[in-house]
Amino acid sequence: MKSETKTLGGMLRGVLAGLAVMAGATGAQAQEVEWQFASAYGDNTVVTENIRLFIEEVETASDGRFQIVLHNNAKLFKMPEIKRAVQTGQVQIGEILLSAYGNEDPLFEVDVLPTLAQTPEEAARLWELSKDGITERFEKNRVKALFAHYWTGQGFFSKEPIETVEDLAGTKQRVMNPSGAKWAEMMGATGVLVQYAEIGQALALGTVDSFFAAPAAVIDSKAWESLNYFYPVGLMRGKGLVLVNQRAYDALPDDLRAIVDTAAQNAADRALDMATASEDEAYATLEANGMTRDEFPPEVTAKINELGSEMISEWAERAGDEGVAIVEGMSAN
Repeated sequence: MKSETKTLGGMLRGVLAGLAVMAGATGAQAQEVEWQFASAYGDNTVVTENIRLFIEEVETASDGRFQIVLHNNAKLFKMPEIKRAVQTGQVQIGEILLSAYGNEDPLFEVDVLPTLAQTPEEAARLWELSKDGITERFEKNRVKALFAHYWTGQGFFSKEPIETVEDLAGTKQRVMNPSGAKWAEMMGATGVLVQYAEIGQALALGTVDSFFAAPAAVIDSKAWESLNYFYPVGLMRGKGLVLVNQRAYDALPDDLRAIVDTAAQNAADRALDMATASEDEAYATLEANGMTRDEFPPEVTAKINELGSEMISEWAERAGDEGVAIVEGMSAN
């Protein structure tokens, strides 16, 4: 008898739950699709801000039929794992730092070649020249590049002031990709691969004492607790790519796919302006937290330009005709 009562009680709770769902769906259409979104970056980054705007637009335009759950700050996967997670369907959508996959193809590191694209206008031109080749490479692995967004220009952040070229050579630099490791080596520095979410810990342990990066890396890690100086040199403007599993994308109803496409285009259209607008604010935040802003001496700037030209030439040789065409296209503008 007790068993029957429990069964009836369970059925009743199920009916009531169903009625509640129906009641909640009265004013809006019921959810049809839920995607999991993997990202490695923190809340204080312009790329995460842009992603949240993208998600909000998808969910609003679909009247809640399409939900996207963001797992940022490497909660699901570390950044080098995200591309494969999307490709294999472990998540439907994810954000990568394009240059982190430079070992797979030289073209993936084109936007972090020092001095190739230092201004917002140059960064946009570089994406125009390289976009087709990059997206085609992802398509071969059944991954769709949904949209690109930009980081701010890179600064150099250090514990000690930089007064000579030798001061750079003596640093332990956090690097984020193969190109960064090569760059540190060319300066005579020690390059240490540290993921974005682990910068604060690496600084606290003394594993690194400096890095080239977007200022958001300092803000998210509160690196001002370990570093004292910053140099807003520009240097390069890396890109993130939002990738979607092709099968998941193709499985969307036509109207939801159109909503995703529109939201992605809007995210792409505002990305560069967002990055540019956030740069001055980010550097002001560093000064407000006690860091000293300075400029590299002419000797150091000249050396960086020399090494940048050397690295660009070496990359173009590895990348073949496609790489040569991109470098020539940048030189023509």
